[in-house]
Amino acid sequence: MIAKPTVTVQLNKEDNEMLNNLVDRLTNETRVNKAPSKAEVLRYVLRFTSQNMDLPKLYEELRVEAEVDKKKNELLEQVYSEYKKKTDSIISE
Repeated sequence: MIAKPTVTVQLNKEDNEMLNNLVDRLTNETRVNKAPSKAEVLRYVLRFTSQNMDLPKLYEELRVEAEVDKKKNELLEQVYSEYKKKTDSIISE
């Protein structure tokens, strides 16, 4: 069996930082950071949604919330119209 020679290099702090910065820069410049295509994003969203969400339940919750908001808006419109009538009657007097 042949022993492989090993080399140990001792660097000072500045040289070590410079070498690490060079390695980082070369790694970042050669790495390809490509954004996923729309099809990949859509596949991921559909898979995530089907695995992590109960869509019928979510739909029902949103429907109920929309009905509650609609009733609140109707009450707000009614209160505003009554307020406007009262202010108009006060102004016209």
